[in-house]
Amino acid sequence: LSNALPVDAALDLVDYYEVVGFADPRTSANVWYRLMNCGVRIAAAGGTDAMANYASLRGPVGVNRTYVRPSPADDDPSPRHDAWLRGLKKGHSFATNGPLLGFEVAGMEPGDELRLDSGTQQIQYRGFMRSTVPVEHVEVVLNGVVVASVTPDEKGLGAEIEGRVSIDSSGWLLLRAWSPTSNPLRFDLWPYARTTPIWISVGGGEGG
Repeated sequence: LSNALPVDAALDLVDYYEVVGFADPRTSANVWYRLMNCGVRIAAAGGTDAMANYASLRGPVGVNRTYVRPSPADDDPSPRHDAWLRGLKKGHSFATNGPLLGFEVAGMEPGDELRLDSGTQQIQYRGFMRSTVPVEHVEVVLNGVVVASVTPDEKGLGAEIEGRVSIDSSGWLLLRAWSPTSNPLRFDLWPYARTTPIWISVGGGEGG
């Protein structure tokens, strides 16, 4: 039940949040942001829910996807299914219905924790977006607030983003890409993607 989500999240019973799925992704993301701003660390994932009777409206199975950097066990370095699940639980993921994202903050990738000393600091971030359909917005989000954005290339198929952001308290930082309108080649409300955050811990505080 949706009403149980905050309690389950606080008890670490939620492995991931379906931020891209059979719903309005921006509304779904606002719920996710609120949970993370309460200190709960939840990985981003995507799924189509396999509603075949809605395929003509919102696309076939596989439109919404989760990409994960696997976390193999020390005694078995091969990228098996359980390594993929461990990677998802750790947040080494991004969710998308098309655009591909890459993001790092001070050498850390989505799901990693960046530990900083107390006080205000400037940290370096960089990322990219690649897409087969036009995307209008590529944005860096800090604790739910857009702190940087770039306009993709003239075709809207690629973008590079790099800069610095001022950090003075624990929280989270992620990359997202989206458009406000639909595209006939993308059977969903609109092109959309989000990374799991990099968690930021300042002065020993918990990131997120």
